[in-house]
Amino acid sequence: MRPFNNIKISIICLAALFLPLTGASAAQIYNELRGDYDASSGIDNYKPHTQVVTTIDSEKKAGKESEELQKVRALTKKWYESLNARPFDIADGEGGMDSQSEYGDYEKVRALLKGKLSFDRLSVIALYRNPMILAAKSRWRAAIERFSQIQNLDMIMQDYVSFTKSLSTKVGPPKNKQMIGMKFPFPGMLSLKGEIVDKDVSIAKLDYDNTRLKIHAMLMAVYHNLLFTSQEELITKDTLKLLKDLEVVAQIKYETGKTSFNDVLKVQIKIDRFYDRLTTITERKDKLRVKLTQIIDMPPDTELGELVYMKNVFTKSLEELYDTGRADNIELAIFDEKIKRMSLMIDMAKKKFYPDFTLGYSYFQDNKVMQTGTQAMMPAFMTAPMTMHRKDSWYAKNDAYIREVMEKYDAMLNMREAKVDKLISDIRDTYFKIDKAQREERLYESNLLFKAKEALDVARVGYETGRVSFLDVLDADTMWLNFNIKHYKAKKDISVNIANIEKLLGSYFSPDQEGGK
Repeated sequence: MRPFNNIKISIICLAALFLPLTGASAAQIYNELRGDYDASSGIDNYKPHTQVVTTIDSEKKAGKESEELQKVRALTKKWYESLNARPFDIADGEGGMDSQSEYGDYEKVRALLKGKLSFDRLSVIALYRNPMILAAKSRWRAAIERFSQIQNLDMIMQDYVSFTKSLSTKVGPPKNKQMIGMKFPFPGMLSLKGEIVDKDVSIAKLDYDNTRLKIHAMLMAVYHNLLFTSQEELITKDTLKLLKDLEVVAQIKYETGKTSFNDVLKVQIKIDRFYDRLTTITERKDKLRVKLTQIIDMPPDTELGELVYMKNVFTKSLEELYDTGRADNIELAIFDEKIKRMSLMIDMAKKKFYPDFTLGYSYFQDNKVMQTGTQAMMPAFMTAPMTMHRKDSWYAKNDAYIREVMEKYDAMLNMREAKVDKLISDIRDTYFKIDKAQREERLYESNLLFKAKEALDVARVGYETGRVSFLDVLDADTMWLNFNIKHYKAKKDISVNIANIEKLLGSYFSPDQEGGK
């Protein structure tokens, strides 16, 4: 029975005994008892809540926080500073905006997308507007909030049990007090929880960086595919113009009896096929444009300015790429943080299974408070005996769970080696694609395009003079078309694969911009 109820019943019984007395003496005695009740120690049941909070607040003001709590607060401050830092590690470029809020204005972004549109400008717009990047940043911010939970949740729970639960010590006035054991809890538990949350936040930050790299690579692919498709459209239109000129020459030669009608039919068939090809290219270009506006979270009808080519010169050696990938790959870093987090959880689980201890300052302890929160010194319910008399150096209750997690920890170490091997393989494959595309670009720019254009001019002149057949002209025209398309495709492949290798290495490159073409 609660002490408060004991006092109340005692007052009622005493009052009943004195009812036969005179009215004045009974009232006087009742008033004295009522005064004693108001001043009784039962009010002390409400003191622990006030005392605990006051003690903690006074210790904060006096700078007497525990070393573990100070460490948790330092981690919180570090991550909030990182979260609020300006997130540019790529250039905004000329004509950018001054604040993040401006990138949320549709009309301002529409104005920014007009004129010459560099990839760097689109990258910054995507950084502030892409929903996947914003979601990853929100998850990062949410993870930081866990620090305040481990700081304040214990105090709230301890205040609750001390305020709403009572002691039944059977001796002395019924008071709740903060125990010595709570002033000196089992060492390292709060610090371990802080370190585990620190790993969670670090993983969330790395996930944010990884999301940015993925969106960067996706944007690079769409941007250069759109640029390539625009160039393909122009080349196809130029080829159509040449074919129409050739059709005029074929008709003149047919009318003068210098060639058969078969040449006219062949060039007309070729023209019809190129018109169909041009329609397909235009539709693909529109699809890519909508994909690009989706990445920057703009309406599909958003007008885009002239895209700008970037001269990507890749000069890094393969060994340098291997070293950078091993050190900076974000997915590998996330896996490393998960391994460290599991190691901390194993340490915390071992501490949970250590034998309980008491300082012996009091025969009567507030066990309800001791069973609450991070600093809980004893279980809320009866548990199995601690020792299991194992021959191992480590023994404790439920140690099978610990051994299971330790085996999983070893498995994660082996998985890390497999991830490193796959990373090296992916870097080698991407490096090969970049090298191949660079060699093709140099080959077409320095040699093949010039020769293809010369061959086409010679074939046309020769056809007009009757020295070259019509099929030779069509072959020369097709070769010139294909070489131009392959040249721009090589440019596209360089940029796309550089973005892919950036994703593997966990860092950005800074390509030179050629200007619009």
